[in-house]
Amino acid sequence: MFGLFKPKMAPDGPVEFRLPLEVDAPVERLYALIDWDSPNNAKRELGHHVEPLAGRPGEYLLLFNGLDDLRFEFGVTEAKPCEAYEFNCEIIPPVGLREHSIERYEFEALGPDRCRVTLLTTVKFKDGLRMKDFTAELHRMAQASADAMVKFKLHAEQGAQAVRTIEQRQFG
Repeated sequence: MFGLFKPKMAPDGPVEFRLPLEVDAPVERLYALIDWDSPNNAKRELGHHVEPLAGRPGEYLLLFNGLDDLRFEFGVTEAKPCEAYEFNCEIIPPVGLREHSIERYEFEALGPDRCRVTLLTTVKFKDGLRMKDFTAELHRMAQASADAMVKFKLHAEQGAQAVRTIEQRQFG
């Protein structure tokens, strides 16, 4: 029947999410929260392990507390203080249908204690996905990005303890 009952396949290639957010904090604070090399990096402030990868300049390892079986490796591809910060991410072992992603943060001061940060996430999923699996994965990625940005705003405005409180409620 000419493929009438053949599953619809998802398009190959990367997908982009763009999330702008206004934050009541100085742009320098937000940049430091994202910068993997900063002692004020958000993951460090939350108590997770972040370290430079030996012999690999501009690359970092993140180990989340409670996720001992996963390594998150980041390679910084652009770092313009208080303007833009971009890095690629590889999760080892891979999780879900995602092959890799690139996160780009763009910063714009709106005053001395207010700024806009825009997260542009580019995700490459595995090739050959059925459309229903692709759509479900898109939904999960979009929700995860939105949740991360809300926590980022909270962290910048109210500190790490406010994020810890939210995560304790989420994850028990």
